[in-house]
Amino acid sequence: MMNIALILDAILLASIIICALIPLAILVSVLAVALFVLVLVLLAAEYHHTPRSRRGA
Repeated sequence: MMNIALILDAILLASIIICALIPLAILVSVLAVALFVLVLVLLAAEYHHTPRSRRGA
């Protein structure tokens, strides 16, 4: 009977840990996407302000 209690306790603890890690994984994913979008925006802004020709000067 004690072995069953230990197994159930281990399953409960594992499920609590997994449920705690899911929001952390979502947060890391959102931050990674936000950083990627920020880099793309900065690269696009840098490309947009780069002079392509000097005909007007």
